Amino acid sequence: MRNPPVSSSGRSVPMRGSGTRPNILLIVPHDTGDYFGCYGRGTVRTPNIDALADEGVRFANSFCTAPQCSPSRASIFTGSYPQTHGVLGLAQIPFRWKMKEGITALPELLSRAGYETVLLAGQHATFDTSQLGFRFIMPPDDPVKNAVTFIGDRKDDSKPFFAHLMLDTTHRKFRFEPDTTLGVSVPRFLPDCPASREDFALFQGAIYQLDKEIGLILQALRDSGLEEDTLVVFVTDHGIPFPRAKCTLYDPGIKTAFILRWPAGEISGGRIIEHLVSHVDIAPTLLELLGLEVPDKMQGRSFANILSGGETQPPRREIFAQKTFHNFYDPMRCVRTERYKLIVRFSHSGFIETPADVLEDPLVRQYLAVEDDRYIRGENEMIELYDLSADPAEQRNLANDERYGRIKEGLLSKLLDWMEEVDDPILRGPIPSRQYEEIVSSFKDRQRAYRL
Repeated sequence: MRNPPVSSSGRSVPMRGSGTRPNILLIVPHDTGDYFGCYGRGTVRTPNIDALADEGVRFANSFCTAPQCSPSRASIFTGSYPQTHGVLGLAQIPFRWKMKEGITALPELLSRAGYETVLLAGQHATFDTSQLGFRFIMPPDDPVKNAVTFIGDRKDDSKPFFAHLMLDTTHRKFRFEPDTTLGVSVPRFLPDCPASREDFALFQGAIYQLDKEIGLILQALRDSGLEEDTLVVFVTDHGIPFPRAKCTLYDPGIKTAFILRWPAGEISGGRIIEHLVSHVDIAPTLLELLGLEVPDKMQGRSFANILSGGETQPPRREIFAQKTFHNFYDPMRCVRTERYKLIVRFSHSGFIETPADVLEDPLVRQYLAVEDDRYIRGENEMIELYDLSADPAEQRNLANDERYGRIKEGLLSKLLDWMEEVDDPILRGPIPSRQYEEIVSSFKDRQRAYRL
């Protein structure tokens, strides 16, 4: 066996049993947060995902960089924050956000390193799929079938692969039977009423279906003999699709599940890592595990040495997240430590955005009517501060409490330092939408034509 590679930090990194780099299977479900049994959610049935955690390493405090699909997924692929990679809103029509020029995504880096890079079904990170650098793209009609077929076909192939699978099973509109087998547990930030219980039972049914799909994919790895030599990366894109969750910077909007398993690389054994980690940390960690150079533009912090047991200090003391556009302009930024959360709004309509796909559900409209002001009108303050140890549901804003003045100022300083570090465009003024330049250009062309 050849010597293991050495990372850019000088640390040796593990290699799979055959002495070559592992396959990597990146699975990113939509809109599920950390709603799995292994994260203590007692009324959801997720035996396959729980088994993955028992056989791998589970991160108990994982957070996205944005509480919506495209910006957060782009951060997974690039190891950079939305202000840097440029995806500040949704990638699909009519929004059409795409990555900035000069950003090299993980699939491109792995292609250059000799990996066969395959997009198994959709990506939703950028309007221009070619920016990601996948060499093979499969049709998105049947993601699970694509994954199972692809894995089976790789049985005798010695070239390592990087395959990405996007699953929309838990995205609204929920399409599966409700699951009340273990009961229904409505989160405490939602009103507990018949409509919310029915809605959450449907969500639990979608989670159960997602778990069955994960089971099929993991079984394909076993059947093909690739399980030992495949690094499975299971991470959700953002929080759950409910009011005061998705599209907000409260924990139900930004907390995610994150599980790694690589038996041959000794990423195994059911370890639980409590340190704060961010989506931006995933790409640099994978590159370091593979002994590949981490580009300077990646802003995440590798935790590869923690996985190998050589480091106990946390890679970060805080995580940062942002939201700029979803259905409309709603710019906000946050910093979260183990105990405190600070949110700053840069333009506030007085409303908390509930995404259109959530708000369109008749059940959601029923239980929003129960406490309209709490879920729709929200905080009138531009700054919110929460003590997460005493108030994990983030219900009591302490920003104007003099007893927390020093904490607020310290977090504001951290947040500003981060915004300057990532060259946040909001520090220079309001951020135009992707359509702005097109609309202005079209308007000027019409005016010129009219004058002629």
